[in-house]
Order: sequence, then C-alpha cells, then structure tokens
Amino acid sequence: MQTTAGSLALLGSRIPADAPIVANMRAAGAVILGKANLSEWANFRGSRPDGIFINGWSARGGFTRDPYVLDFDPCGSSSGSAVAPAANLCAVAVGTETDGSIVCPAGNNLVVGLKPSLGLVSQQGIIRIAHSQDTAGPMARAVTDTAVLLNSLVSPFGPVAGQPIPDYTTFLQQGALNGARIGSTVASSYRNTSRCPKLTPWLSMQSELWPHLEPPSLIRWTPATPSPSSTTSSWSSFTSSRGTLPPTSRACATPG
Repeated sequence: MQTTAGSLALLGSRIPADAPIVANMRAAGAVILGKANLSEWANFRGSRPDGIFINGWSARGGFTRDPYVLDFDPCGSSSGSAVAPAANLCAVAVGTETDGSIVCPAGNNLVVGLKPSLGLVSQQGIIRIAHSQDTAGPMARAVTDTAVLLNSLVSPFGPVAGQPIPDYTTFLQQGALNGARIGSTVASSYRNTSRCPKLTPWLSMQSELWPHLEPPSLIRWTPATPSPSSTTSSWSSFTSSRGTLPPTSRACATPG
C-alpha cells in the first residue's frame, strides 16, 4: 500500500517493507484491512471564520465524516483511525499523535485512544511532524482491545530499549472505577452553544451528573529562580518582536 500522508505529492510512494509496528501486528495474527484517511500531513486544512479548525480532510481521501453526526468535526489528525472502529468497519486501528492527534479524534468519535510514551513504539515507517513527539498508538471501541493492540505495537527504541515490557492487559480490572467520583474541567469557551446548538443537551446533562471544577491557571506562575531562564528569555524576546495570537473561542473542535 502507498504511504502518502494523504497528499497527492507522495502519490505512488510504495514502501518496500512493512513498518515495524505493522510487522508486529501481522506476527500477532492481525489482518490488515487497509489504511484510514487522515488530516493531510497530520495537520488540518485550515480554519473557518469562527475559529473552528477543519479536520479530517486530505487530497487523497476527501473529508472524514463522524459516524454519529455526519456534519460534526471528527477531529484529527488520526480522523479515519477513530472513525473506522467507531463505525464498526474494523476492530482496532492505529493512529499517530504529535499533540492531540489520537486523543482528540478518539473523544469526538466515542472510542478509546492512547498515546504511548515516546520510545515505546517504533517511529520507523511513520511520516512524522516531530521526532521528539510523534508516536503511533492504538484506537478501539473498548479499553481491552486497546490494551491488546498496544501489546502488539510495542517495539522499544532509545532509552526504553532493553527494558522489560509488561502485558498491558494484566492491568485491566473490571469494576476498578466502581464508586469513583469523576470531575470535569471544561474551558468556558467550550460552553458557547450559539455556534454549536448540539452541545446544549450534553452540557445540561453534564451539569446534572458531574461536579464542575475550575482548572487552575497555567499562565499565572512565579519563576523558581530570581532571574529568567534561557527558555523564558527566548519566549519573551519572541513575543515582544512578533506578538502573540489573540485568544479564540472554539466550541466544537480542537486541532490535531
């Protein structure tokens, strides 16, 4: 199969051998059905005038549709990898993530997604955005299926190589969350239903079932040392010369 990151620029790019994660899955008995559509180049097409990002589109595959609400953003960039198990087209799928590209589509399509720790899963054969952040991860309708697939994906490299790797299914305990109190932190911008009326019943139900917690601000902080570090100095220099983006309000989607 071709590996194109959804772009016509790489059309005809056929890889001579399976990526390590694919070889591992085949060895575990997996039957590879095909490749899922993604947000081209693991990014997003652009943003609408109201600030909502356009996810799930590629020049090769077109738009990925949320299987539950066809006009809802499937998020990205692993859009198709979330939609496929959600629509029962496959039992499990593999996504990749730099920042949010597994967990966001998983949330929007009501499946389970996990971004493994960097170094646990081989990056070979993956078109990456950032070597320091990108990794493949499992996506499925159930936590158990996600753990089973993670067992197959594991192919450690770097500092993780040579470390003992457990069977992740042994950590699953039925009823482990019985009696647990689960809180929800939702940014106020996500409660703006004027542009996304479908959120109204969900927010109403959420307010009745879950306690609302105000998250602590990550902006207000006090440096641990009297003088700024090189990182804060560089950031201050960057923002003073180029400025920062104004805050936006996004009701239905986040970038992958």
